[in-house]
This record gives sequence, structure tokens and C-alpha cells, in this order.
Amino acid sequence: MLTTSSCKTSERESFTLQTPSDLQIDLSVLDSSIGSVRLQAVAKNTNNYAVNIEGPNEFQTYEIRKDGVFNFNLNSRGTYTFTIRALALEDIYIEETRVINFLVPDPLIEYDKGYKSPKSYDGYRLVWEDDFNGEVLDGSSWTFQKGTGSEYGLYGWGNNELQYYRTENTRLENGYLKITAKKENFHDQSYTSSRLYTIGKKSFQYGRFDIRAKLPTTQGMWPALWMLGENIGSIGWPRCGEIDIMEVVGKQPRHLLGTLHWHNEDRNQKVQAGGEIYLNTEKAGFDQEFHVFSIEWDSKEIRWYLDNRQYASVNISQGHMSEFHKPFHFLFNIAVGGNWPGSPDQNTIFPSEMAVDYIRVFQQQ
Repeated sequence: MLTTSSCKTSERESFTLQTPSDLQIDLSVLDSSIGSVRLQAVAKNTNNYAVNIEGPNEFQTYEIRKDGVFNFNLNSRGTYTFTIRALALEDIYIEETRVINFLVPDPLIEYDKGYKSPKSYDGYRLVWEDDFNGEVLDGSSWTFQKGTGSEYGLYGWGNNELQYYRTENTRLENGYLKITAKKENFHDQSYTSSRLYTIGKKSFQYGRFDIRAKLPTTQGMWPALWMLGENIGSIGWPRCGEIDIMEVVGKQPRHLLGTLHWHNEDRNQKVQAGGEIYLNTEKAGFDQEFHVFSIEWDSKEIRWYLDNRQYASVNISQGHMSEFHKPFHFLFNIAVGGNWPGSPDQNTIFPSEMAVDYIRVFQQQ
């Protein structure tokens, strides 16, 4: 409480002016492709709201509004500091600060730039594809997995991950499937993302699988394009088998891994095998342009490809690898944090997005 006074003729008249209180702030990204941000502030005993923003490349702006609703377009990548004031008078106010790390697509990089795989291969026929050109996700192919994994007895999805999976973090836009990881509180989690799969709808045994995608590569992000045995519900993991077509973690943004996980019955233990490749520094990163992540899978071997260049193979003809001779379904997701990538930090960029152009499945004729 502040008390001031003013003079009127010979009398002094005092009044009480209340300092603003209970400042609540909602800062959200409306469209990451153009840097559209909305800030909404609400407080008690307030006449105006003011926002000052400082950002990269000497970006600075100041605005005052009575309704507390502000819309901005951020114009470059980097850290932005929002200082929000709720004012009773110019010098009577309360303020709070919010900081976001924002990734605005570089206008110098064509969004669709990158490798594109052929639409046919000798000896193969196309048996299924999704190019995500519709307005909604194809429910005859895809289902969402929601929550923290506790619904399956795997809180943190078995890896101490930090996200809550929601359908709202997936959208179709301009012919791309986009999965977005956000920093937001939801059901006692500090982050949200999406995880979708084709279980019970699209599963395949053997073939060539191509997935064209652009990935988030900031600290704590863990994008994956992968497969699980269709029988996971009856025998569990790892006995169902797992084929990781692509995994990248933000702390190693140019490091790509392709991996198999299974249960070796001869040794009665979980095992894995696969390979890795590092992007040449002369090539654009996984977050800068599209790459095609592929496997070829037959009765003898699984081979991994990046932009049609083979970088790993595993012999699956051994008796203890029977998991890999049964149908598998696909999974797409971005995990946040966990045992492998580590937690987000002050350099992590939110929102972080994975864009998938298409998935194609070919099988031998």
C-alpha cells in the first residue's frame, strides 16, 4: 500500500493507491514457422500492462496495453527476455521476467531442402505410404499414445523421460506431419510432446522403409522413428523386438544411430546391435534440412541407410533373433529428457519440432 497526497486550495486531501498484485502470465507460441508469440497478463489493481522484449541481433520492443494481451513476431533464432509490468501508475507497479529460447526457421534455408528418395526400387513394389497431405491424421493408419508411460507400468516410458504425450502436439501442415515438444506444465509434467504408432493398423514383415524427416537437435530432445513387434501386448519388450530406424539426441546433434533390441533366449538377457554415422561437417544438419532414414530388412539381414548410403547392418539369421521374423509396426515421437539425452537446459530451444514429409513401405515382388 502506498499513500500520496495532493493540494486543493488550502486543504490537503489524502488518498490510498493500491499496488498491483497477483500477476499471472501466459506466454505461448502460436506459430513457430513465423515466430508468432502471444503474451497474456492478468493482475489485480492494474490500469495498464507493459512489456519490454530484448532479443538477439539487438532486437528490442516496448508496448503498453490496457487488456494485457500482446502479440509479437520474433524475427530470428535465439534467447528472448520478456519483462512484464502491471502498472497502477508509471512508478507504481510489479513486474516479472520470462525467458524463452526460440527457433525461427532460417529464411535463407528452403524448408523443403534436402535429400529425396526415389519412388520405386528394382525388385520392389510400393505397398503403403503416407505423405500427410490431408488436414487430419489418417485414423486408419495411426493411433496416439498418451501420458507418461505409467498407463503401461512404465513411468517415464522406461527411460525416465520428462514429457507428457498429447494429441494436441501433432498437426498436419503444408503436407508435413509435425510433432512439437513444448515447455508447458501438464498433468504434473513440465514438458509435452506427441507419440503416435500404427499398432493394429499397419504392420509389416520385411521390406524397405523410407522416412523423410527434419529433426530437432537441441539439448534434451530425443526424436525417434522406430518399430516394435506387433505382438508386444502379449509378450512384452524386449521379447517383441525393436528396430530403431533413426535416433538422434540433442547433445550429439550430428550423430545418427540405427539399433536392434531383443531378448537373447540362449543367454536369457537383453541385447542390442546396430551401427552409427556422423554427418560430415560440410553437410547441413538434421535440423537444417530433410534427410531420408531407411532400412532394408529381409530374412537374413537388416541394413540401415542415411540418404541411401548404407552405414550399418546386422545378421538376423541366428536362432536367438526370431523376434525379427515377425510383423512390426511404426512409432514416431519426440521424447524430452531421459537417461540418454539428459534434461533440457538454459540453451534448449522450445518449441522443438520434428517434421515428417512421408513414409513409404516397399516389399519384394
